[in-house]
Amino acid sequence: MASTQNVILFTIDGRHAPVMTTRPELIPACVALMCHPDDAARYAGKKALTPLFNVEVPIIPDEKVDKEKGTGLVMCCTFGDDTDKEWWEKHKLETRIVLDKYGKLRNLPEGFTDLEGKKVSNPDPKNPGARELILTKLQDAGPAHREQADHPRRKNRRTLRRAAGDPPQRAMVRPAAR
Repeated sequence: MASTQNVILFTIDGRHAPVMTTRPELIPACVALMCHPDDAARYAGKKALTPLFNVEVPIIPDEKVDKEKGTGLVMCCTFGDDTDKEWWEKHKLETRIVLDKYGKLRNLPEGFTDLEGKKVSNPDPKNPGARELILTKLQDAGPAHREQADHPRRKNRRTLRRAAGDPPQRAMVRPAAR
C-alpha cells in the first residue's frame, strides 16, 4: 500500500516553506526542521514556525537529509523514527513526547483536546484518528496542506517552480504536474 505524502507549510521569515511528511500527526512533536548541509547558508540562524501549533523550531543542517527526496526540509519529531532519535541525540534537541505506548496522542497544547487520546490513524470516518483530524485542521486553517500518494520530488519541484510568481497560498494548492 502506498503511503500518502503530505506537503505541510511551515513558516520561515514570514514565508511558507513546504515540508513533506507521511506523519502529519507528529507536527506537535516537531522539535526541528533538518536541511541538507548544502542549504545551510540559506537557513543559517533562522527558525521555522510549525503549522497549527505555532511552535518555533530551529533549522539544522545534517548530512542525512536527502536533497532529492521530499522538499529538502525534514521534520524532526521526538521519537518519530530511528533517524529522528539519532538527530535528537546528536543535536541535543528538545524533548516533546506526544505519543503514549499505545500509539495515542497525549500532552497536547491547549486548544487541541479533541486530539487527546486519539490513536494515530483510524480510517473510520465516524471515529477519525489523529492523522485524519490533523489533516482536517490543516485544511480548515487554510492552504497549509496538500496530499498526494507517492509523488516524487521532481514533480513537486516543477509545480513549485511553475507557480513561483504566485502568492504561496495559491502555489501550494495546485495539483502537481503528472
